[in-house]
Amino acid sequence: MKNKNINNLKESNNSTFHILPNPSTGIFKISTAEIFDKIEVTNIIGRSFNAIQINDNQYSISELPSGLYIVSLIKDGKKLGSRRLMKIE
Repeated sequence: MKNKNINNLKESNNSTFHILPNPSTGIFKISTAEIFDKIEVTNIIGRSFNAIQINDNQYSISELPSGLYIVSLIKDGKKLGSRRLMKIE
C-alpha cells in the first residue's frame, strides 16, 4: 500500500460549504446554500463511516477516533464537494 501524505488530499471545490467547528470534538455543522441528500464521511485511507444526523445540517462522528476525515456532500448519487475535517478528543 502506498503511503498517503495528508497534505496531498485534495478537496473538491465544486460546492461552497463549510464545516464548523473545524477541528471538532465530533459534533459539527455543515453551512451551505446547497441542497444535498446526504453526507459521506471517509478517513484518509478511504474507509467510509456513517455520520449520525442530529438535526438540520448538524452531524455527529463522536464515536470515531481522532484523526483526519473527508466530508462530502452527495446529491442524486453525485459528489457535490468535499472538505477536510479534523476530529479531536
